[in-house]
Amino acid sequence: WERSAGSWDERIDPDRPEHLAPLDAACDRLDSQPRRILELGTGTGAGARMLARRFAGASVAAVDLSPAMVDAARARSAEVADRVQFAVADAASLPYDGDAFDLVTQLNMPVYPSEIARVLQPGGHVVVASSLGPATPYYTPERLLQRRFAKLGFEHVATGQAAGGTYFLARRSQRRPGDDALRRYYDKTAGRYDRQISFFERVLFGGGREWVCSQAEGDVLELAVGTGRNMRHYPPGIRLTGIEFSPGMLELARKEAALVRPDADLREGNAETLDFPDESFDTVTCTLALCTIPDDRAAVAEAMRVLRPGGRLVLLEHVRSPLLPVRLVERLLEPLFLRLEHDHLMREPLDTVRAAGFVVEQLERSKLGIVERLAVRKPS
Repeated sequence: WERSAGSWDERIDPDRPEHLAPLDAACDRLDSQPRRILELGTGTGAGARMLARRFAGASVAAVDLSPAMVDAARARSAEVADRVQFAVADAASLPYDGDAFDLVTQLNMPVYPSEIARVLQPGGHVVVASSLGPATPYYTPERLLQRRFAKLGFEHVATGQAAGGTYFLARRSQRRPGDDALRRYYDKTAGRYDRQISFFERVLFGGGREWVCSQAEGDVLELAVGTGRNMRHYPPGIRLTGIEFSPGMLELARKEAALVRPDADLREGNAETLDFPDESFDTVTCTLALCTIPDDRAAVAEAMRVLRPGGRLVLLEHVRSPLLPVRLVERLLEPLFLRLEHDHLMREPLDTVRAAGFVVEQLERSKLGIVERLAVRKPS
């Protein structure tokens, strides 16, 4: 590859549309815009340049084993130098942290599924493309790709052909080892959730759902819709989308929506890795759910990402009390609540939203400081 770098573009012409067509076609099948892309085996950078032009809001890391190839790629990529970082690296042992990228692509090179799985975040996509299909050197058959990636928790999305080449597209599952247990718990308890939560709503959270929903405007995303208890409280005129981690809960929410808000778009999803483009919503709401989402910081960061500038995140939560005696009781009870109900008692959403960059607009605390109503805004 060192010897080939100087004449590579003249011999291969890697920027021609036919050469990049399988990679481009695979990108057409993505269901969300990537923000952090890794291209493996970039050569003289044709794929990286195409990705940078196609996804203008993304940053691209592009690696190749050959220093001469990387030097050539840098020299040919001045127009996208602000968003593409070229580096010498081995695709079998990448110099990046785990879960660092939401799209990993490669064109015409050997496949290292385990290393791709390590650096790809849950919900992220991998593209394996071959410009000449089975005639491509280092070609890996589709059935072998499916089998190797499936063992690592990937879901097959699509395969296809373009300009004589082929592509394979897969998504890393968003489920972590503990996700299945959490999903089973909420599926199992979905039928009795309304009866149980209604007691706590009367004692602790009275009017809280109404307070949150009354502040919704425009395109609204509700995180963790549960059984749909907020549906009837949203004002007319909004456009409501909701996600729920538990299929059992979601089924009940859809029944409720059919009665009170039939235009609502309810779907299964994970608040930590939202399947929506950047700046898609005017309001994000969440009621009594950040306490059970495993990574609440990731959920808040995702809310920030999908909100439009000036959009609002509105929360109702039980939180860590500022009163020492109450807080000590919460600390003693938290291991039991985590074990039985996957419920964190010591979280403080106010700290989390501030760390994420939100501006606090409204904060109300009650019930010895353990109930919090919070409205924050994404900076314009």
